[in-house]
Amino acid sequence: VRHRATGHLAIVHVKPLAWRPRDLARPSPYPGLEAFTENDAGVFFGRESRLAEALGIVDGLRRRDGSRVFTIIAPSGVGKSSFLRAGLWPRFARQSGVAPLVILRPGAGIMSGREGGLIHSLADWFRRAGQTVAAGDLRSRFSGRSTQEALALLLTDAAHAAGEGRTMILAIDQAEELFDAADQAKAKEAREFLDALLALLATPRDGVEFLLMFTIRADSYDPLAAVLAHASDVAEKGGAARRLEFIAVGSRHFSQITARPCSPLRVRPDVRHARGMRRRRCIVI
Repeated sequence: VRHRATGHLAIVHVKPLAWRPRDLARPSPYPGLEAFTENDAGVFFGRESRLAEALGIVDGLRRRDGSRVFTIIAPSGVGKSSFLRAGLWPRFARQSGVAPLVILRPGAGIMSGREGGLIHSLADWFRRAGQTVAAGDLRSRFSGRSTQEALALLLTDAAHAAGEGRTMILAIDQAEELFDAADQAKAKEAREFLDALLALLATPRDGVEFLLMFTIRADSYDPLAAVLAHASDVAEKGGAARRLEFIAVGSRHFSQITARPCSPLRVRPDVRHARGMRRRRCIVI
């Protein structure tokens, strides 16, 4: 389909996306205050037009020279993580030209964190790709090497596992955590990682094609914008980083969010509960 406003083309798959309930004994398509995940893709509704737009932008970025950075910007609480994890990521997995690698969270350590860190997340990805690579083996790549050299090795291995002709995608969710200086060690790790990753984008290794995605709060975008602008100046490459800005879901899409998630269960939604969620504006997107 072609997005009406931007003209971007995107493939819309007819085959339903999967939904794996978190609680099999009491399955509910509403995750409450938690973000939707890849397992919730089958009950994630209300962002179809923005998903088509984002998929078209990413497809355009990977097919041309220039920027390889795409940022999703929104106010706090409107569903950036859900949009990335339940919306885009499962759809990337269905496309032949891309290979979604990992979604990272800087808060626990962008490289070393067990939840959302590069080393453990990439070890899980290799396992799903049919290769057994222990987290300790990946960690050893950083021994005696610069962060940029080690990342280059890891991405080269991932490119071989992903297959020829596929553009890898790395995402950093809640990127405002990259600039949290409360923990100096994690802040230093985050800055070294980001600088190395952007340097590799500017001077990619042979056979290693990748895109970098961010989600970030609108009120925290300035530090990231400054880093991206500096990296672009250093690289002296054309093409500004692309941005997708969205706000809280509008009322005309709200019925899809409150009613359609119930369709896998073949039950009707609790309208009173749905209205309560609408007042809280915190749950479904």
